[in-house]
Amino acid sequence: MQVERRHRRQGSRRDPSIDTAVLAATRRLLVERGYAATTIDLIATTAGVSRPAVYRRWASKAQRR
Repeated sequence: MQVERRHRRQGSRRDPSIDTAVLAATRRLLVERGYAATTIDLIATTAGVSRPAVYRRWASKAQRR
């Protein structure tokens, strides 16, 4: 007897509009302020999302380039 296992992802589904908003905010801030002056907090605030929402998708600022 075989038991079929399905992989269930825990938690809610990720909203793709958050990805779009964060990437757009990152691009804008990098152009306006430069890499050193662009922080994760500023990216999150500009994109209108929480810091954890940003970190769930990208572990560091460098990964968003």
